Amino acid sequence: MMERLGEKYEVEELAAKYTFTGRESMTVPQALAIKEELEKIDELLKQLEEASKNAQIGVIDMDLLSEFAEPGDMEQLGQLRQMIEDYMREMAERQGIERDGAGFRLTPKAYRLFQSKLLEKIFANLQASRTGRHQGPIVGEGSVE
Repeated sequence: MMERLGEKYEVEELAAKYTFTGRESMTVPQALAIKEELEKIDELLKQLEEASKNAQIGVIDMDLLSEFAEPGDMEQLGQLRQMIEDYMREMAERQGIERDGAGFRLTPKAYRLFQSKLLEKIFANLQASRTGRHQGPIVGEGSVE
């Protein structure tokens, strides 16, 4: 009885979430299988949207995607992923960043680059100093300390 109620709830949830048209009726197991497949597709769409916003291809579940994509498309996506990884590695090396087992690590070259850019920013905002400690002209009688 509880199993039937659970199935009925899932079918109602499916009908409420997705619009179906057609004349062919489905059995409860067929409807539940379709619900599962549609939920997988929804999850993939969310992952793809997130990847396009953040340019992070790593958030996509490739195993799940391979269920719905053509093998040739998956191969192209794998090549794209490899190109991105190679590019990231090359850019990190140019900036003096090395990858080790735990993550990334700064090399002496990276420290020098960072320090020079930091000093440029600091000194770019400084203005020439005026002699003395007074802000403006001093008017009045007597000695000024």
